[in-house]
Amino acid sequence: MIRFFDMNPGCPAQYQTEEFMKSIDVVFLTHGHFDHTSGLQKLLNSHPDCLVVAQ
Repeated sequence: MIRFFDMNPGCPAQYQTEEFMKSIDVVFLTHGHFDHTSGLQKLLNSHPDCLVVAQ
């Protein structure tokens, strides 16, 4: 399953729960714009073993 999310102010609450964060195994970042990277720290705080692949 592919999931796309970010933590900008419009991000739905169900995508900001620790349970959801722990369900993510890999994040692919295509570029470093805020709307793509703003939730990364929150994700890694909840799931530090998540693999992050950045171009």
